[in-house]
Amino acid sequence: MDVEDPQMAAVVANFFDLDKAIAADPDLSREKLSELRKWSEGREEIFPGMTDMQLLLFLQSCYGDVDKTKECMVNYFNCILDVPQFFDRWDVSLDQIKQGLDTVYYAPMPKLSPKNHLMIVCRFRHTDASKYVFSDGSRIFMMTSEAQFLVRGPQEGLCVVMDMTNMCFSHLWRFPVPLVRRFIGMIQEGMPVRLKEIHITNCSYFLPTLMSFLKPFMKKELADLIQCHSGAMDSFHEQFPPECLPSELGGTTGSFQEHHENNVKLLAKLTPLWTAKDKWSAAQRLHRDKGSDSD
Repeated sequence: MDVEDPQMAAVVANFFDLDKAIAADPDLSREKLSELRKWSEGREEIFPGMTDMQLLLFLQSCYGDVDKTKECMVNYFNCILDVPQFFDRWDVSLDQIKQGLDTVYYAPMPKLSPKNHLMIVCRFRHTDASKYVFSDGSRIFMMTSEAQFLVRGPQEGLCVVMDMTNMCFSHLWRFPVPLVRRFIGMIQEGMPVRLKEIHITNCSYFLPTLMSFLKPFMKKELADLIQCHSGAMDSFHEQFPPECLPSELGGTTGSFQEHHENNVKLLAKLTPLWTAKDKWSAAQRLHRDKGSDSD
């Protein structure tokens, strides 16, 4: 990444303070960052334009273990090259992304959860399943997660809340098995965050069907994170006070729409960063395909 470029410099200006993040965590250090930078240089499978802040997020997600961080980085960038449906064209001005944003709320909460985890709350905006595209929804979730960590810095964990209001049985037919398998695998092996909590709220009658479809792709560690809440959702509200939630879930922090709009504005600011990543991944795929043709 050319941070001397005014457009890219404006993007990096939104990122978290590197020195503060390192000082706050004894598992992190400039020396480990330097080791990762030296290791990554010249490796074709690793995006060469990463900032130190991006490197630090990988390192922190692996609890400062440099070897595990290298493995996570390789897995992540392999996913970028292998599954462009999730990682290419992270641009909120594109029609397909606009449709995804008009179909699902992606609402990061301004406050951390009581367990000190960054919270992203999602909910279908309407019941029309024909408007939902799994790959675009996954893409927007990845954009949202990456943007939040780049701006807010390393966190103790990520808490994802999926509210089933407006989700219909017909939505299940919009989950293609190969992409679902790849998405869950990527979350488990290559996503540079510590996923700590998954809550499903306002559970519908077809939730057992959904879970029976998803669980074969999950490791036990991921499946054990899932908590389901229905009815009055007392079990949910016992864990999350109103100041952590949108108004539609009994919270006091503002509406889904408000937080969703704030998220979209942030995603738009980071577009130049993701455009640079797209150029790299397109070149890498072309190089890889030419290599395959010559074999």
